[in-house]
Amino acid sequence: MQNLARALIVKGYHVDFFSMSRGEQSGWDELTKESNFNLIQLGFKSEKAALIPVLVMLLKLSTRRKYKACFSSHTHVNGLLSLLRKLKVFNVDFLIGRESTFIFERFKGFKRSLFKAIYRLCYGDHDLLIAQTEGMKKSLIKNLGFIPAKKFVTIQNPVSPTLESFINNKTSFDVHKSDVINICACGRMIPIKNFESLIRAFHLLVTKSNNVKLHLVGSGPLFDHLKLLARNLDVSNDVIFHGKVQDPIRIFSMCEVGVIPSVSEGFPNVLLEMMCSGVARIGSTLCTDAVLSIPRLKIARTPEPHDLLETLESLVANREDYSAEYQKYVLQKHSSSKFLMEVVNQLKG
Repeated sequence: MQNLARALIVKGYHVDFFSMSRGEQSGWDELTKESNFNLIQLGFKSEKAALIPVLVMLLKLSTRRKYKACFSSHTHVNGLLSLLRKLKVFNVDFLIGRESTFIFERFKGFKRSLFKAIYRLCYGDHDLLIAQTEGMKKSLIKNLGFIPAKKFVTIQNPVSPTLESFINNKTSFDVHKSDVINICACGRMIPIKNFESLIRAFHLLVTKSNNVKLHLVGSGPLFDHLKLLARNLDVSNDVIFHGKVQDPIRIFSMCEVGVIPSVSEGFPNVLLEMMCSGVARIGSTLCTDAVLSIPRLKIARTPEPHDLLETLESLVANREDYSAEYQKYVLQKHSSSKFLMEVVNQLKG
């Protein structure tokens, strides 16, 4: 969503951006300097707690200015905006929603039933609903038994104009000259991101190779648990916890190998960031069907430690540098201008 805002700002649109929860993430300082960007940072613990306040603010703003488009990216928010539009309470020329995850694979029981009710009762008035991958689109239609929008399409996630500029202006990297092979992973430290399995796999890797370091970027509820795990496995000197950083690209560009250990993802945007930054070789679990289409990506058979170990061993042993191929792929398939053009074309069609 931040990448989309950046792309729209560059093109001269005025953007009101509602950050409902975890609004302390990096990147906002740069955007708030722009005169055509207005950040409304609510800072609630969850998007559900922020639903009513953000809708009140949005409805008030919509009485003062005419919105050409409204873009949301969370199931609760998508559903409520669609419902308000059905009830003719919220007026906007184009309502666009983006599906953020594989809802029916990720949630079970009551939550699964609740989401099904949201899709059935609230969805339906989007002019365009976007799935990040074809697998996500097919899964949603299969589980619902109907198409939840006027038009439902797959459009791949965009990278930010900043990263595109990084690729275009960067002529060389100092990444692959060290005797130590640096490995990076990044994400919120929660169970689904599977950092525990990655650390256990790395522990096994260290027993076979003493020239590797693992750089973990991010924070979250499991941060202290994971640091303790690294200490207990006697790899605390080889696992560097960077915490939340303003510019993870700086750390990625120091690493020869990148890895996505997640159990499940809608689409791991951090994978695109690693590809932009000059990482030479990248591995991933089969966390989403989209990883199968990315060139030179090493796919782990499962997210379990033994399969992650096999993937890490392969990435460390292989001395090829695929960074130029990764960057070319990102510019061709995931540019912000391509994303916006596809959205506009779908709305016109």
